[in-house]
Amino acid sequence: MTDILTLLSTALVTKLTANTPLVGLCNGEIWDATNTGKATDNYVIFQHVSGGDSNTSPRRDIDVQYRIEFVSMDLATARQGAGYIDDALHNQELSIEGWSNYRTERTQLFSRDEVLDGTLYRRRGGFYRFSLDMNS
Repeated sequence: MTDILTLLSTALVTKLTANTPLVGLCNGEIWDATNTGKATDNYVIFQHVSGGDSNTSPRRDIDVQYRIEFVSMDLATARQGAGYIDDALHNQELSIEGWSNYRTERTQLFSRDEVLDGTLYRRRGGFYRFSLDMNS
């Protein structure tokens, strides 16, 4: 059986790349956990930050949180990208084989500015909660 975090990462990329305005803004640069150095501006990055098995029912269920953000050198672009991420995910269902996604919600906003090699990067997005039950 494939690891649930691998399945979730695949489902997130699929859902985010289905949002045409988001893909256009980031040129399809959507990364799990780290930017491999290929993208320098306007990209999406996401990472599992907490959660796992809930063990609240006889069927296996998980409740996890991811930080998903749009990174840009331009503040307006970062904010617009964060809005597209929210459009793609909040109250939407992820398609994961063998699992039912019964809740997807943004629980918190995320905002951070950082300077790397003399360049200011604006990071905007949110923390998203994904709740799933394993199908019997």
